[in-house]
Amino acid sequence: MDSQETLPIKRMGKPDTETTEEVVKVLSKFYPAKTENLNRELCQLLVYLKVPDVITKSLALMSAAPTQDEQIHYAFALRNVKAGWTPMQRRLYFSWFNRALREYKGGNSFAKYLSNIRKDALDTLTEFESAELASSSTSP
Repeated sequence: MDSQETLPIKRMGKPDTETTEEVVKVLSKFYPAKTENLNRELCQLLVYLKVPDVITKSLALMSAAPTQDEQIHYAFALRNVKAGWTPMQRRLYFSWFNRALREYKGGNSFAKYLSNIRKDALDTLTEFESAELASSSTSP
């Protein structure tokens, strides 16, 4: 599967419930995949389709990713996911930003880019999640 095959869903909008269930059933079996490019495409598509286990699988890939570019991709893809997070997953996700902003290198706008991804993710938090993150060692 390549981006040519997922393009219709991305361009034409979310399919009806029955079609979505069929697509998710098939695609979820392939995620995570054996290649980085396929994982990137599947992550974006499964996030879009609101697949429940995309958070767990994507955070695992993010943690295991050997490059900052791969890690950033997963952080970016997960930024707008509103539902399905556990408190531990939220802490893990936001702690990644703290580490990335301290340790990773990029151009002049790199820190601002990461901060904007983080801000988008913060905007998805409920009041309860914000309070819970604020009370943990990971600042939201």
